[in-house]
Amino acid sequence: RRAQDMVSCVDWAVRHYDGTINKFLVDDKGTLALIVFGLPTSVHENAATRCLAAVRLLQENLPSLKMSCWAGVTTAKTFCGAVGSRRRMEYTVMGDSVNLAARLMAACKDMSDLDENA
Repeated sequence: RRAQDMVSCVDWAVRHYDGTINKFLVDDKGTLALIVFGLPTSVHENAATRCLAAVRLLQENLPSLKMSCWAGVTTAKTFCGAVGSRRRMEYTVMGDSVNLAARLMAACKDMSDLDENA
């Protein structure tokens, strides 16, 4: 139930600002949502502002589910499209800006951990 509540919260915040959830990943570090704004089907001149507003909604609402939110936000043109083979294909985004966003998110979490342990 807790996972469903989290997915619903993320979906609500992202859709509210016309973004897209590309994927959810769960590993030993926690749950990650790859959220994208400005895809060809939903281009907005203020995509970055919309993204930050969605992050703010998540930061305000996830604590009520006893969950935290860290975000890495970048702005750049990047590849989006289908990748894979005939048998296994998925729509994704990739490129330097996506990798940078992941590193920024990790850095935010690391700084938060330092604050809690200070």
